[in-house]
Amino acid sequence: MGNEANTIRPERKLREIPWNSSRTVFLFSARTSVFDPFEDAGEKVNRKSNELIEEFHEHFQEFAEGIVAEGREPNIESVDRNKVFQGWAIQKIAGLQLLVMDLIEWREREISRRN
Repeated sequence: MGNEANTIRPERKLREIPWNSSRTVFLFSARTSVFDPFEDAGEKVNRKSNELIEEFHEHFQEFAEGIVAEGREPNIESVDRNKVFQGWAIQKIAGLQLLVMDLIEWREREISRRN
């Protein structure tokens, strides 16, 4: 009857994953200990998912009201929710891609600066 919360897992090694011909991204994890930083990841994902769902509903309402006010649709119910969601999701994904690219460039500058 071991206490799994106190089980120390073997340390994970630094992993190198090719990014493209001119870049390499390094993914690594912190040294493992009795504290597991990913323990409540599921709860965080659910909370963030609910926030994004609420954000989309607010975005849709504002967007649909604007389209109706412009006369492009007769009422909010006629606005295609799937098309609005696709555009909103693409913008979110594009923002994430830009953030990741900025982080990679920042990391490369830091590595170059230290060398």
